[in-house]
Amino acid sequence: MVSIVLSNELYQLSVVWLVLPKDLRGKSLAIGATQKVHSLLTAPSYHSVYSLSSETILKETDVSSFRPALISLFMVICLLVNIGHATDLQQAQSTMDRYLTAQSHWQDNLAALLIKNKPEFTTTANAQRDHQHALIALKRARFNYLIAHHPERLDTGELGRFSNFTWTETDTESANASDAGYKALEEQVTRSRAINDGQPNWEAFRHYFRTEIAPSEEFKQELSRFQAELEEIKQDGEMK
Repeated sequence: MVSIVLSNELYQLSVVWLVLPKDLRGKSLAIGATQKVHSLLTAPSYHSVYSLSSETILKETDVSSFRPALISLFMVICLLVNIGHATDLQQAQSTMDRYLTAQSHWQDNLAALLIKNKPEFTTTANAQRDHQHALIALKRARFNYLIAHHPERLDTGELGRFSNFTWTETDTESANASDAGYKALEEQVTRSRAINDGQPNWEAFRHYFRTEIAPSEEFKQELSRFQAELEEIKQDGEMK
């Protein structure tokens, strides 16, 4: 009877893991399941209460003989949790890759549209595009650092929060220490920003965008395409 009770407890933990939403498997169950099984492994005895003929009987049974089986099942549960966690990380990586690629294409298409209608703004449009590409490359490097070292800080519930993750000076120091190319990406952002901000015809460029590009059907269609792509990425990533 005691072995049945023990098996039921662990079976319930396994079932809970299977039906738990993916975003919670690596968080609550990793803690709850391991703590529960650990308590069974380390307890000197297992207490079970049964009701028989209106009498409550407290039975104390030694579980040392069950510990090898419990240890094996504990390892299986840990493996299941780790597999679920790895799958979630792969999905997060895929979602961010697609999101940043969509952002990059949006910048390319916007620059092409700006230049197509007024080639005299080619240098300014390209400077803006290049700065955005530098920012996208830096965000990719920062995301790769976080998913490798602090995946718990990534909010996969909503695309906006997921893509606009928190980054600190401490993160910058750690990223520089672990990634030889990180500093070059930050320097490229600085250089491209200086070129972008130094364009002499920014006011005319902004006026051109507001009065001619933003109201145009070409821009609206491109914006609609971009938004639809983001919506697809959000749905595939199971985010809001």
